Amino acid sequence: SLMGCPGVKPIKRPETPASWMLDQVGAGVGQDPGKANELVRAWEASAPSKQLQEQLRMDKASPADAVLGGAGDTISGFWQWWTLRRRCNIIMWRSPTYNLVRAVLTIVFAVLFGTVFWRLHQDQTLVFAG
Repeated sequence: SLMGCPGVKPIKRPETPASWMLDQVGAGVGQDPGKANELVRAWEASAPSKQLQEQLRMDKASPADAVLGGAGDTISGFWQWWTLRRRCNIIMWRSPTYNLVRAVLTIVFAVLFGTVFWRLHQDQTLVFAG
């Protein structure tokens, strides 16, 4: 438990557990990187840390446990495309008014920029002539 580590203050009543935890590990409002290092050293020296390290050494995964993708685990490219197209269609038409506004604004801006730049020369010498 974090409460058993040296230098850790008990949580006070109005303080939230998240902000208390951040303050204790040195990442809160008054950041103290040295405090974080002290807590790391205290955790590494603790009995729960040693138990966890021993359990991790014993629980090594064997190659037989590896998940290999087989023919039954995948779908064809067509079905991937079909599923993504369907999903995008659902997402896009969830709010048709938004899409209508987008289409109208696209047309308005296309006409606006088209008329503004209609009669400009397309000669590069004029573009870079300053």
